[in-house]
Amino acid sequence: MLNLSEKEIINNAFKMALEHESYRQAKYAFLARSVRDKTLREMFATYAVSCRRHMAMIQTEMKNMNIH
Repeated sequence: MLNLSEKEIINNAFKMALEHESYRQAKYAFLARSVRDKTLREMFATYAVSCRRHMAMIQTEMKNMNIH
């Protein structure tokens, strides 16, 4: 059985979080471009911006923790 160190677990968690936010951002940006309803377009665009902010926060934390 493989035992991961705390640092490896944290590295994996941050990388997974970044990957998930990236996926959500792409999905919401696509939906914002695709839907016809103005309210939905604005809502999806707002979600995409929120995901980009989350990604920036995660990347900053990763940099602070020396995670590549």
